[in-house]
Amino acid sequence: MKIKILMSKFIESLREDHEVILKALNVLNNVEAIDAIKKIVDFIKNFVDNCHHMKEKSAIPFPRTKGIS
Repeated sequence: MKIKILMSKFIESLREDHEVILKALNVLNNVEAIDAIKKIVDFIKNFVDNCHHMKEKSAIPFPRTKGIS
């Protein structure tokens, strides 16, 4: 039971990440100022690479163990 609850919370965390990424992309579509665009792109790169992808990799270890990345 505890594992199901933990997985449910983990999956919800990934969904929330996806929502944040989509919101940032939507903002990016509506911004014209170069400084703002750079900040949004930097946020997306850092958040996705340093946070979100790490969560996904920990949730789906099988492909890595089989040489698939």
